[in-house]
This record gives sequence, C-alpha cells and structure tokens, in this order.
Amino acid sequence: MICNGEIPRINEWYLSGGREELEKAAEITVPFDRVEYGPLYRNPGKIFCIGLNYQAEAATINDTAATDLPGSFYKPPTSIIGTGEKIIIPFLPKEVDGAGDYAKEVDGEAELVVVIGKEGKNIEKENWLDYVAGFTTSIESTVIDVFHKGLRKLCISKSYDSHFAFGPVLITPDEIDDVMKLKVRTIHNGRLEAEDYVGNMMFTPDYLVSFHSEITKWMPGDVISTGTPKGAIVSDGDTVTTEIDGFVPITCPVAKEKRA
Repeated sequence: MICNGEIPRINEWYLSGGREELEKAAEITVPFDRVEYGPLYRNPGKIFCIGLNYQAEAATINDTAATDLPGSFYKPPTSIIGTGEKIIIPFLPKEVDGAGDYAKEVDGEAELVVVIGKEGKNIEKENWLDYVAGFTTSIESTVIDVFHKGLRKLCISKSYDSHFAFGPVLITPDEIDDVMKLKVRTIHNGRLEAEDYVGNMMFTPDYLVSFHSEITKWMPGDVISTGTPKGAIVSDGDTVTTEIDGFVPITCPVAKEKRA
C-alpha cells in the first residue's frame, strides 16, 4: 500500500468512518501482544541512509562534522529484516580479511526512518510533510572491518544482508506533535548505549527530504534512515534495539553467519 501511494486514501477512509469500522471489528482481530511483526515492507525503491548526522556522534570518532552536504549512501533492499530477525555477523573472505574469518566489528545503529508517501521532485523544505507517509524505526549496521579498508569500501561495508532492520509500525505525521523533539535511543543488551534528539541532527528530516528531491525523484515507499546518535559494537548472542518515544521499538538478536 505504501509503495503504491495509497496512504493518503487510507487516511481519508480512516478519518471518514474507518476508525469506527475497525473498532467494531476488534473482536475478530489479533491482540497486539500476539502479533508477530515482519519488516514494515520488503522492497523500497530507494533506501537512503545518512552517516554522522549527529554532532555529538561525529565528535566521538574525531570526525569533522559535515556542514555542506549530508553523508548519504544507499543500502540494497536485500539488507532488510524485521524485528526479531537476526543481524548476521558475516564471514569475510581472504580478499577482505586477509586470513578469512568472521568480522570482528559489526555495529547496530538506532535510527529514525522517514517513509515517502507520494511522488515528488524539487520539494520545498517547508512542504516536506506533504510527501511523507510516516515514520518508523531502523537498526542500520556496518561491517566496520570493511569500512576501515578505506572510503571506497563504504558501500560494501553497508550492504550486507540483514543489516537494515526496518519497522515494525508506521507512525503517521498527525500522530507526532513535533518530529524534532523525538528522542532516538540505541539499546545494547538492554542497556542504553546512546540517545539524542532529532532536532540535534546536522541535517534534519525536513532538509533531507528536500535536498534529496533535488537529486532524484521521490517515489512512494522510498525511505531515508536519518542517522544514529551512536551505534553499539555487537557480538554473537547480543541484542540491539531502537527506541523512539511513541513508537513500537524494533529489537534484533545478533548471530554469526552459519558456515557449511
């Protein structure tokens, strides 16, 4: 429905009697505590992600904060998993590792995701929400072993299967008083790793929607994962969670890739 641009029509139905119809059907629906979630959906046309988008996070790794352009990169749809699915620590071939071994550094990064709801090009910053279907959570992962091989390896380090946990629930813009006041938290093994407000991003969601629309036409179902306050280095058997106030959290276990 999102990728077909049907969210505005569904919102109209909901506000013109659909809510009451759903309440009447409550007795035949599955209770929330029995729902097993998958990803929000499987095949976004574009998955933009933003690196080092919080000033505080950039400072922790002695990086100079970008002031001109966001650090945008792509992830493939095959990287998508849902809450409860495993984030995989990959086995790295000799061409990457030198010896052939499991990655020693993989992280899990809590992020707010903007979901595009309709086609748009050259969008004015003040009109950004007109093109947004809603928001969700993600856990975006990096194989840091590969990333440290050099900037040319950024795309490879971000493209592994299972390294974009996405969903589970779409929060529509009318459900949020102020996006900039949302707090994003990275939770590692049940403990707070980092947290920060969306308003502390160097490139806030309104800018990101507008900026990227000058480069490429937005289509329904495209997404922007807007960056993390700080990722957590994860190991086999760990869990990582993204928490955002008012959102259903996404939690994934971590496991080593199974080798034959």
